[in-house]
Amino acid sequence: LIVGYYAAEGSGGAGGRSISFALDEHTNTQYQKQLLSAINNVFGFHAKTYIKKGNVIDIGINSRLVNEVIKFICPGISTTKLINHDILFSNEQFLRGVIEGYWNGDGCLGETAAIASSTSLGLINQMRLAISYFNIGSSIGFKGIPKNNYQPHHKKKIQAKSPSYTLVMQGKQYRNFLFE
Repeated sequence: LIVGYYAAEGSGGAGGRSISFALDEHTNTQYQKQLLSAINNVFGFHAKTYIKKGNVIDIGINSRLVNEVIKFICPGISTTKLINHDILFSNEQFLRGVIEGYWNGDGCLGETAAIASSTSLGLINQMRLAISYFNIGSSIGFKGIPKNNYQPHHKKKIQAKSPSYTLVMQGKQYRNFLFE
């Protein structure tokens, strides 16, 4: 679960001494509680929660060890993140948790489809392979590079440099899987 959230919304910081997860403030607070609980259960840490500009809740863990473990499992930055393949497919429960955490971080659930997006095509392909393990069909789309992307915390429009990709699950299978 933690690895999925990290793949979606995580970053390392403070010179390798911390990990943080930037969740939209309007994102279901259940997701925030779920992540905080998982961090406590797995690492024994009570993560800190910060409210940042632009409606972002930042959940942080100040630990070099946690940073190194997470970065080993999921190295890269937003455009190059990939989950270590051997770890991702190590067991079904872990795989299911990664997918759930990823979807909770970068996904959107609708009545007829579930859509996730990323600037990492490799990660999108990896998530597609992961959900196919559970016999769930999906498709990948290319959204391109957004033209004037407004960033409220910068109070201006900035030009995005990376293309964005979407992963779409449709049909009853995704609802059964994500809502089990």
